[in-house]
Amino acid sequence: MIALVVLAPTAAQIVADVQAHYAKLQQQTSTFTQVTTDATFGRTVTSDGTVYVQRPDLVQLDYFPNTKGKTHKQIVVDGKVVWSIDFANKTVQHVPVAANAKLPVALGFLTGASFAKDFELKLVDPTTVELAPKHPSAEVKTLRLVVDRKDSHVITSTIVDAHDNSTAFTFGPPSDAKIPASKFVFDPKQYPGFQIAP
Repeated sequence: MIALVVLAPTAAQIVADVQAHYAKLQQQTSTFTQVTTDATFGRTVTSDGTVYVQRPDLVQLDYFPNTKGKTHKQIVVDGKVVWSIDFANKTVQHVPVAANAKLPVALGFLTGASFAKDFELKLVDPTTVELAPKHPSAEVKTLRLVVDRKDSHVITSTIVDAHDNSTAFTFGPPSDAKIPASKFVFDPKQYPGFQIAP
């Protein structure tokens, strides 16, 4: 009898499979649960919402309207700027994409980021890869991806900063339904009465 040896996938193989999976999806919509943990004070905030993505660099996160312990907000990434809209306080903040590393890194697999080029890869277990940036920053210490090996979609993406604060996104099944282009454009006229940061 010949014994078959099944080799565990390497970290590089898992990351390559993830990127190949999402390369086939030019746009997608998915529900998500976001868990943000403050390591210093031990506080955890859980939010639910929907994420819309259009490759190569357009993202919108719609957080569900106010419920207990949750905040209604939107984050729009138009390719150059990250817009954060807070409906409770009627404020809009914005920073260049390059100045907000956490969100692009945490969701980079959706938009086609080249993780193998920018990160050292470590296999945690057959479904989990930990990525450490080759050029460390205060915002990104590690990124951990939990992957469904059946089709290589990401189940959970967790980013940890230099202070061990973490943000974890867990995603529902994706849809490839057409997304209107307006989803990825910040239009001040849609937010009358909001204070927009200069």
